Amino acid sequence: MISFNCPKCNAAYELEDEYAGANAECEGCREKFLVPSNSGSVTTAEISRLEIDFGDDEPVPAPSKHEKPKLSPRMRRLQMDESSMRACFSNFPYINIHQTEGDPPERYVISYIIRGIEKVHKGKVIFRGFHQAEIKLTSTYPRTAPVCRMLTPVFHPNIEPSVICIGDHWTAAEKLCNLVVRIGELIAYQSHNIKSPLDGEAAMWTDMNMHLLPTDDCDLLSSVY
Repeated sequence: MISFNCPKCNAAYELEDEYAGANAECEGCREKFLVPSNSGSVTTAEISRLEIDFGDDEPVPAPSKHEKPKLSPRMRRLQMDESSMRACFSNFPYINIHQTEGDPPERYVISYIIRGIEKVHKGKVIFRGFHQAEIKLTSTYPRTAPVCRMLTPVFHPNIEPSVICIGDHWTAAEKLCNLVVRIGELIAYQSHNIKSPLDGEAAMWTDMNMHLLPTDDCDLLSSVY
């Protein structure tokens, strides 16, 4: 989205990126200019170029400054994600949204009230009942998967401090709330992959202690169905 101001009366406008370089006319003072390629004020050069390149061609009117800007597909997806996340987890006992950043959110901190493993020390299992994970939606989301990491310690074959392995099957059609549930299933050892682990020690422990798993058999899928 390009944000810019009329060079004569300073009226503020917003246009989609595809209109960069197009003819425009201020709705208020009727000043003619070219839509800049970057956010900011229209420069003298952009006004001169309009006269040289376009002559007396009829300019495309700029949108009303009161007109609601058209949302990009990504922004519509972020709004849909927020709506479904709140619908799934607002009253769910095992998962809740602890914090968000952005409007609509591009970062979530999710709390899990699930029995998982914090660490294994000298053969003794240290359990943990509260966990938090961070989910960031990058500028290329949903074409690329969210970036996920734990904020609290977890002992699991597919989790290390800087990253949660969410698998290689992410698609843009997958709902964010389903991903949140998948992370919970990892924490509860309802899901694990010891063939290509991030944590080799946790993979060895898991392979030798299948009889102790899952650590929590709570029904997480009911939040999304």
